[in-house]
Amino acid sequence: NVLRQEGMRKDGSRFPLELSVKEIIKSGHRTLFIAYLRPVANDTALEQATQLSQTIIAQSPIPVIVINLKGIIRTFNNAAVALTGFSQEEAVGVNVGLIMENDEAKYHDKYLKMYSQTGIKTA
Repeated sequence: NVLRQEGMRKDGSRFPLELSVKEIIKSGHRTLFIAYLRPVANDTALEQATQLSQTIIAQSPIPVIVINLKGIIRTFNNAAVALTGFSQEEAVGVNVGLIMENDEAKYHDKYLKMYSQTGIKTA
């Protein structure tokens, strides 16, 4: 089990952390407990940065479309909606070939697969 706790430094300042305790039992020996501590301040900063990025993308006047390595649309901002005519509901979760001409869409998945395997950009 991992618990979120508040730790305290020598100077009295407090910080968020995750605490995990593991029990080690060895025959003929005393039971030992090992505590793993992980500060989560970086997680909070990452969450805030992610939230800010999402806000910037949503408000951008430039069409922004984010896909995963399989070509599935993960983000489709309002400017992309205005440009393509597809709503976010129609686009998110669908292959990016949705907004391509048929010839290009036919090969796009192959481009992505080749890139994920080799790191070579072929498009």
